[in-house]
Amino acid sequence: LTRRELSSLIFTQFHWGLFALCGALIFAGFHTYRGNAALGEPSVAGAILTPIANLYLVPGLVLAGLKKFGLKVLCDTTIILTTLGGALIGVHLFTEPSLIMLSYFGAQSIATLAALSLTAFFLPHKIKKRDRTLLLTHAEDGRTLTYLQIPFSLIPAIEKALVFLILGPVSLALFVIASLPVEHFKSAFRNLMQ
Repeated sequence: LTRRELSSLIFTQFHWGLFALCGALIFAGFHTYRGNAALGEPSVAGAILTPIANLYLVPGLVLAGLKKFGLKVLCDTTIILTTLGGALIGVHLFTEPSLIMLSYFGAQSIATLAALSLTAFFLPHKIKKRDRTLLLTHAEDGRTLTYLQIPFSLIPAIEKALVFLILGPVSLALFVIASLPVEHFKSAFRNLMQ
């Protein structure tokens, strides 16, 4: 992986994150229009920073690929602790859900950007020679893993749809806000242990 390829990877993830951003803004606009700003505002706060915050696993994965495992643990631990700190600060200082979300995602975004900057420092500008068949194999393996990940991504979505249908939109918002940090920490902790 080169610095340019890391930038491309970040851009690609950010590009796809914009679809989630648009969906969250539509969701927020719909509920704000219906007079439920308490549900719309946290969605906007989260949507703005989510494309950046969701890159939190990338530094650890890249550093593991570079066999810099000590630095990987340091980066992953820093991201986890900073995110936890942002969540705790948000909960203790603010009563507005949108400010709590902003504090949580803001801390995660700042830590992620710092870790990505550090990671880029260890990557070469160019790689002289590459085995083309190996790159194609990696791309095919990545595609297969993505397809295998789809059912596991759908299960939480179905869970959220059921909460919405059975308990309503406010309960769904509370469920998402309550479960989001747990899901992020589970992924980050699993990555740290790997």
